[in-house]
Amino acid sequence: MDSTFSKEINELLKNLDSSSQGLSLSILESKENKFGKNIITKIPEKTFLRRVLVALSEPMVKILVFAIFLTIIINFLKISKGEKSDWPETIGITLSVILATSITVLMEMKSQKSFNLLKEIGEKIFVKTIREGKILEVAKENIYPGDIIILSIGDKVPADGIVIESFNLEVDEGILTGESFSVKKHVFPLEPNINFRIFSGTYIVDGTGKFVITKTGDNTEFGKISKSVQKNYEILTPLQQELGILGKKIALIGISIAIIVFLLKIFNFSVHQKISLENIIEALTLSIVLIVSTIPEGLSTMVATTLALSMIKLSKENALIKKLTSCEAIGSIDLICSDKTGTITQNKMIVTESLIINDHFIFLNIKFNNNSFLKEENGVQKYFGNPTEIALLNYASSRETPKNISILHKYPFSSEKKKMGTIIQVDNVYIYLIKGASEIILENLHDLNNEEKKVIEEKIQICQKQAK
Repeated sequence: MDSTFSKEINELLKNLDSSSQGLSLSILESKENKFGKNIITKIPEKTFLRRVLVALSEPMVKILVFAIFLTIIINFLKISKGEKSDWPETIGITLSVILATSITVLMEMKSQKSFNLLKEIGEKIFVKTIREGKILEVAKENIYPGDIIILSIGDKVPADGIVIESFNLEVDEGILTGESFSVKKHVFPLEPNINFRIFSGTYIVDGTGKFVITKTGDNTEFGKISKSVQKNYEILTPLQQELGILGKKIALIGISIAIIVFLLKIFNFSVHQKISLENIIEALTLSIVLIVSTIPEGLSTMVATTLALSMIKLSKENALIKKLTSCEAIGSIDLICSDKTGTITQNKMIVTESLIINDHFIFLNIKFNNNSFLKEENGVQKYFGNPTEIALLNYASSRETPKNISILHKYPFSSEKKKMGTIIQVDNVYIYLIKGASEIILENLHDLNNEEKKVIEEKIQICQKQAK
């Protein structure tokens, strides 16, 4: 085990109860008691009853519930007068409420299950950590501040920390920043404009290194973001606001008409000297009937059904909606302003156009002259490495890889030479593949004359001007 860390790194490790040999096995229990597991706490999901109560709080549904109580009162008033009750109307409004509520609750529960499945993806991850001088594979949730983690291309960073060893270490931080370009990481201690911090959830796209964990679970930057997005913000959508206003107007008009009719009835009975308890009950019954008749019983069911169909349609386009009413809110968006490249895009590069001079050698170069590799993630084969190389490899993925080719030597990319190279053997033929800056590559294209090179340079300049 290499213990040649700088004085500053050794001091950092000491403050975290660690050393160049990693954590001691004897303090793991105390670490867990102090910091807990390296998992992000999930906010408890809404219970079924809670979901039902939220659905019943919809403006139009509340009016329908009010209407149910009014129809019940009407029927009891009719029974008290010896008249035939009218329960079908009460049952109809009740069924309307049940249907609207059921659609909302069931669709949101189905959507929540899909979100939960997405959260579970990638939970069972094992990382390489150094403990008492030995390299061990440990489950992601069982690592703690002070653990030294070994990183290589394709690894997902399991916690926040500080880089203590780096060999061309580059990290894709798109999940946090939305940027598609990788970030080069340097070794602690901090120098001006030197990036030495590493964050949970990001991916290693190039190089190798080690970092010491400083924060785990909810205390990581990714944990803070995850916790904030799990909150349920009860904000009314434009449709809910409009239905609330409509409900108030309907209630106001219905009650106003009912009061006017009730007063006119009482005035009429007073003029004809027919005021009695029975006549007052009759006037009250008529007023309540008028209030109920102004309520659109089918509106809430129609709205819930329409939004449910929208949610189903969006799910077919791989869009998951947490709240049913969000479907309407999405439809009300006129303009989206974003300053990040990965928030509403795929956060990856693709080849859209190519100028191929020699088809065979171009694809050999793409396939064999790179530092990326193929790895299975969640049951899917995926390339890991430099984003530009991945874009080229995906572009060439439809081509079958020759089997009679062996890689003899690789020359790593150099910022001074502005190129990288690979020597391959095809049967008894040796080929040197290079890629890099356009001006360097053009210098090595000896088969092209100056006029042909000039045409290529002009096309490159056109592409450069199109860059945003």
